[in-house]
Formats: sequence, C-alpha cells, structure tokens
Amino acid sequence: MTMVAPGVCKQKGCQVATTGLCVEDIKPVERCPHFQPKAAVVINAPAAPSTKTKAAIENPLDLPSGKELSAAQANDLLRIEGGTVIALAGDEDVGKTTLIATLYDRFQDGPCAGFSFAGSETLVGFELRCHDARTSSGRPSQETQRTSRKAPLHFLHLRVSRDGPQASGRERHNLLLSDLSGEWFKLAADKQDECKKMKHFRHADRVALCIDGEKLIDLKERQGCVAVAAGLLSNLLATELLDQSSIVDVLITKWDKVELDAKADIHKSFVSQVELKLKADFANRLACLRFFRVAARPDQGSSLPLGYQLDELLTAWLTPRRQLPMPPLRFQEPSNLRESERYLRRRLPKYFEPEEA
Repeated sequence: MTMVAPGVCKQKGCQVATTGLCVEDIKPVERCPHFQPKAAVVINAPAAPSTKTKAAIENPLDLPSGKELSAAQANDLLRIEGGTVIALAGDEDVGKTTLIATLYDRFQDGPCAGFSFAGSETLVGFELRCHDARTSSGRPSQETQRTSRKAPLHFLHLRVSRDGPQASGRERHNLLLSDLSGEWFKLAADKQDECKKMKHFRHADRVALCIDGEKLIDLKERQGCVAVAAGLLSNLLATELLDQSSIVDVLITKWDKVELDAKADIHKSFVSQVELKLKADFANRLACLRFFRVAARPDQGSSLPLGYQLDELLTAWLTPRRQLPMPPLRFQEPSNLRESERYLRRRLPKYFEPEEA
C-alpha cells in the first residue's frame, strides 16, 4: 500500500509531507499559506498482515480427526502395518453400523474371543456411533446413527492383540471395517454399472454380507430382502469384484427378532432354506461361503447376550487364510534340444511334461 505526499510546509513541526495532514487542520492543505506544493512523493506505508501466515499459525499440522479413515489413509496403514480388510455389505437399516459399534463395545468389558484391545485410529468415530445406544445419550431406547448416503467410502479401525499359548509372542492385528450406506448396495444389486463402482471389494480379505433377520420374518419383506442379497452377490461375481479366491460371510442380523417371534420355528426353517439356496447358487464360485446368525444389540426381552456370535465372527475374520498350493510348472520338451537344454532336462525333470510311451 502507498501514500502520496502533496507537498511540504514551511512551519516547523508540520508533517504534511509524510502524513498529508496540515498541522493547523486546514482543509484542503493547499489553502494553507505556509504550504508549498511540489512533485508528488511516493512513500511506503506498512503492509497489512498476511492472512496466509495467520492461517498457518492456526492450523500448523494436518492432524487426523479420529472419526474415520479414508481409502487412502487405510491403504497407508496397511502398507506400514498390514491388516485384514472386511468389506461390509447389505441393504439399508440391516444393522451394519450397529455391528461395527457393538464389536468395539465388546472390548469395553475386557478381551473378546481371546483378543485384547490394543488401540484404534478411529476412536472418535466409534464413540460417535456408540453414543446413541448409551444411557448418557438420554434416549429411551438404544439407537445407532445411520450412515449417510452422501458420505464417501470410509473405514473404522481396530487394533487387537492376542495373548496365550496359541499366540507366538504378542501378536497384533489390524482390522479395517468398511462403512458405506446401504442405499448404494441396493443400487448395486439392481445394476452392474453401480456395482462396478465398489472397487474396494476386489481388495478386501473378506466380505460380510448382511441380511436383515427382522425382514426375514415379515411375509411382505422377506423375498425382497433375499433378492437384494442374491442380486448383490451375483453382480459382484459378474463384475469380477469377487471370484473363486474370495471369502464371503453371510450374516443373518437381528437374530433376536427371529428368536422372540411367536412363529420362530417356521421362520428358522425359512432362514435355513435361504442359506441352502445361496450355498447352492454361489458356493462353487467362491473360495468359502459361511453363515452366521448374529444379534449385535438384542432387545431387552431376549435371552441372547450383547454381541451374540460376534466372538465367533471375530475369530473367523482374524484367522490367517490358508495358502493354496501352487501347481508345478510344466513345459513341453522341444524335439531339437541343444546340449545345454538337455542338461537342464536331466537336472530338472519335474518341470517337463512326461514323455509319451
């Protein structure tokens, strides 16, 4: 910023040359008899403070929020520490977020399935999801905040350790759980183009496909509920996001609703039929297809404990995958072998096709 001095003054002490103001407060200054105009003089005024410097001071470090991990942040953690990625899938209001929150809550009372809590990069995210189910929320009943459809793909992180005779030293495991709105899965079950957008399934170690047990006991909802699950599996395979190396766990959620219903035996028979149908249609197209009947937060009238079957589920998720044996390489032996190739044939016969009799 600059200021122009209009002239000089003969009176002692007048600063008109630097301030542009007459010492006798005559305005305009040209009317003062002591004022002598001269060529404009450009002087520097002090610059305004930089807003960039202020912003840099207010936020000197880009610290993680602790709420959730983006896909890039999850990749960084896996690259440094390794871990297991669980891709959760299922229709809206099926209980995916409740399952994630309850799995974290299970560690509040101590070890879960022989694993102890060893930290998390998303503690704030877990606490936000658990808050509405706690007494401190002031709510009359347990609730879980639904994942917004506008929210991008993100992950919740658990770090657990295992002690005991089966553990070699103090083993630590990272568990990354994807959290995505159920509305996207409903679209993916209908359209393969929407399904192709879910590229994180290709990199997941395991897929947890949730089916709403409460809808399975509703005669109006059950067929549509099963159709979404089957359609999603079919499209994931058709788009090659899943293949014969994939492990899929089908979770029948809200199992307490099934247990408490007056026609529980009939509904359990129907659930068994659904499991057999899914197994017949998809088991031979996957490496493994398993079924779990879970109840993350059972109703007060249920005899099922908090996190019913989550111990078994956590054990299955953190069990290392069995490495499939690689078939031996085989080469056809050319008819015109050089001497060096004949030597290789004699030294490594197992890599050559057996000679025909």
